Amino acid sequence: MAVVLAAGFKSLSSTVKLSALLFVSNFLGYFLGVALFDSLSEPTGMLLFGVVYGLLFGAGIGAALQIVQRTKTL
Repeated sequence: MAVVLAAGFKSLSSTVKLSALLFVSNFLGYFLGVALFDSLSEPTGMLLFGVVYGLLFGAGIGAALQIVQRTKTL
């Protein structure tokens, strides 16, 4: 995903930074979501897993888009 974003915005120099950012946001979103899923009852845990994972990974994607757009204009 990082390579696709970097190539699409012609900002290949930011590939490593994007990879790290996307990995960390995906990792945190998934494992915090799993912790909530395991600690709460079935429907509530599933809902909060989706919310936490979506917010954290979505924030990582948004930050990655911001980085490639900023790098492109500099």
